[in-house]
Amino acid sequence: MGQDGKTDELPVAHPIVTQLSAEYHDKTTLDQTANAENAARHFTEAGNATNNAVEKLDRGPLSRLQAKRLGDYIIISLYHSDPEHPNNWPRKKKMLISFAGGLSVINSTIGSSLPSGVIDQISQHFAVTDELQLVLPISCYLMGYVIGPILFGPLSEHLGRKTVMLEAFIIYILFSMACAVAPTWASFLFFRLICGTVASAPIAIVGGLFADIYSDPEPRGFAMAWFTCATSTGPVLAPVISGFIGQSTSWRWVFGVGTFIALATLPLLLFAPESYLPVILSRKAARLRKETGNKNIVAATDNQKKSLRYILTVIMMRPYRMLFQETIVACVCLYSTLVYAIYYLYFEVYPIIFQGPDSVYGFSPGITGLAFLPIALGSVLTAPIFLCWDAYCRKATARGHTWVKQEEYRRLPLACIGGPLYSIAMFWLGWSARPGINFMAPIMSGFIFGFGYFLTFTALLNYVSDAYLTFAASAQGMSSTCRSIGGALLPLASKRMYPFDHSVLSTNMDEHQPQADSIITPEADDDLHSDWEEYESGMDASSTASLTSSILNYQYENGRRYHAYHQGEYVIPNDEREQERLDLHHHICCLAMGGDLYRAPLPQGIQRVLDIGTGTGTWAIHMADSFPEAIVIGTDLSPIQPSWVPPNCIFEIDDFELDWNFSQPFDFIHARAIEGSVKDFPRLFSQAYEFLRPGGWFEVVDFTAGVFSDDESSQKSTSLLEWRDRLTEASEMFGKPLGVSPNYREWMIQAGFKNVREKIFKVPFSPWAKNPKLKELGRYQQENMLEALDAYSLALCTRYLGWSVEQVQALLIGVRKELKDCRLHNYSRLYVVYGQKGDL
Repeated sequence: MGQDGKTDELPVAHPIVTQLSAEYHDKTTLDQTANAENAARHFTEAGNATNNAVEKLDRGPLSRLQAKRLGDYIIISLYHSDPEHPNNWPRKKKMLISFAGGLSVINSTIGSSLPSGVIDQISQHFAVTDELQLVLPISCYLMGYVIGPILFGPLSEHLGRKTVMLEAFIIYILFSMACAVAPTWASFLFFRLICGTVASAPIAIVGGLFADIYSDPEPRGFAMAWFTCATSTGPVLAPVISGFIGQSTSWRWVFGVGTFIALATLPLLLFAPESYLPVILSRKAARLRKETGNKNIVAATDNQKKSLRYILTVIMMRPYRMLFQETIVACVCLYSTLVYAIYYLYFEVYPIIFQGPDSVYGFSPGITGLAFLPIALGSVLTAPIFLCWDAYCRKATARGHTWVKQEEYRRLPLACIGGPLYSIAMFWLGWSARPGINFMAPIMSGFIFGFGYFLTFTALLNYVSDAYLTFAASAQGMSSTCRSIGGALLPLASKRMYPFDHSVLSTNMDEHQPQADSIITPEADDDLHSDWEEYESGMDASSTASLTSSILNYQYENGRRYHAYHQGEYVIPNDEREQERLDLHHHICCLAMGGDLYRAPLPQGIQRVLDIGTGTGTWAIHMADSFPEAIVIGTDLSPIQPSWVPPNCIFEIDDFELDWNFSQPFDFIHARAIEGSVKDFPRLFSQAYEFLRPGGWFEVVDFTAGVFSDDESSQKSTSLLEWRDRLTEASEMFGKPLGVSPNYREWMIQAGFKNVREKIFKVPFSPWAKNPKLKELGRYQQENMLEALDAYSLALCTRYLGWSVEQVQALLIGVRKELKDCRLHNYSRLYVVYGQKGDL
């Protein structure tokens, strides 16, 4: 700096400016009037104090501006009455800007809950079964809301509202398109995170934008009400959009439609003007320097040196300092986080209550989306409350009451009404959403929920905007960050908190539904046949097919024994090794299903049970123990069942693929491990439907052929993948394909079954899991799969692929090695699918 106090570059770090900058940024209680006009006034006062010549320039390009000289510099600002001042823009122009801002917020919030209506399709496409992971498409988006506001809010006070919003919105459009074409689950979640980050820009900025153009608290309050309406209606419209579009097309089109909606909004943002006064003045000063050639024309805010250090330490840190130094910001962030987190929790809770066969009411995704509409309706119908309150405030102002000028008294009373209504709505939902109560009861709680949410949220946003004016975007950005953390994290707990009675949102469904899907490990039953010894007075198992020598004339191949009846229809051995494995397989299925023999909601007093493909008969025997009044029949190609069984248990040698000839229908038909043993599943399921009593249940339990992981383990398991591919190829040549369990649900529906439900359990290949129960389950499954390698591979590969036994064993060497490697986090998928025959 020279002796004349000037530097060679703009802006100038004038001593008075340095003092003003410290006051502008570093006070504990932020100066609400530190805008560009006041900065110019400080310059003028400083100039008088130092006897600098101050004069108005009233000619040339500066004639319409408030221009004052400070030394060699001309400081420009706008008169309060200047039509270019954002406060003085025409009403229509302000409404257009408000409309554009609100639409950008709607796009942002629609994107947040867009996956909710198609999460089942997404999970099936990417083969994701972990319920915690299924919450991630929404939670990742909301985590972007955590990152974005602390960046975009302060940047909008540096670069301008329009620049930041427009650039962020364009990136949002691009990554919305990327979500629609995502090739993998990981890339899809990454794209959702980026979408949420850039979509948070309107959330962080629009509150400050309204503070820019509305100086009067009354119209600013209406604008903030529109903003809050956009934040609350967008998320509840998304499930309607995704539900109906997903039903008729695919989940990718859901994100395509979201992209089209954003593209339709883009022109409004392109043509919207900049509203932040310091940026307007800075740009005007730059234009005047170019037009006049006078490089000394500056705006008041140009004198703040905006180095990288300044941006990082002052602009970017401002929201954090406000959180910890401003009591208002801290309290608003705390309460709005709770309100917002519960609001987004509803997008996980409503599908549990209303959507699918496992829910209380069994709605389709589209109809479930409609259940959110009362929340939007409740939000919109708060408008008369705001109108009445503003009219009351106007009358109070006319009477000279000073309390109206205090933000807390003008804004927060409505939050005192909304808070209790919000709580009442949650208890209403929790106590009314249960079987036997009409679906309208829980749905109508959404009206009170939306009403309370909107009153509370709008009051808090208005309060912050009124309190911080110029710094409203930073305050709103920090509020958005905090509440988005809650909105991202609380839904992750929805699956676990929901069934518990102590949860506010519990509907006591655990009294009416099967046990939860969490894997529970009961005490291991080391001797699965020990209970049979109690039946010393039991009778010999009967059969409708006589045990002729042809049935006992087993076939031997590659050192393994195979069935004789309908020879060649089943490619798995029936020798002692395989029988021991089948008993272990039974134990694994029971452990994975939480200790249950079945998952269908069977009533008490069932009379007849059929187990097709019963194998060693272990399941049928335990079922006979559980229902001593019922007749349990097990059928199989091989007579390998024990001789001494409960008196109500009967085994028959039969082929379940042939026509059934039972004289009476059944209350429950069960099948397990039939993948790779059936040529015509639709026909089999139709026969099961035909031989059920009205109201009876059919259940299929099967491990599907596949190698799955939540990391890159499956891709690294080259031998396992090769083994899977060769077995799949051979089974298709055999005519009884593997890997078809994911189709069971659809085939049941096609056969006419109602209330069809599908449960999918993860079963680790080895004891790699940290969870003790999963680790124990992995030990059993590892032993099961090591023993199953020969059983499944020898006949299929030698008969249909033409391999030699040596070739098969060479492949299995690598498979065994990978099964024993606990660094590979692979798992199986156990499908449990059951459906009910409708009443006559």
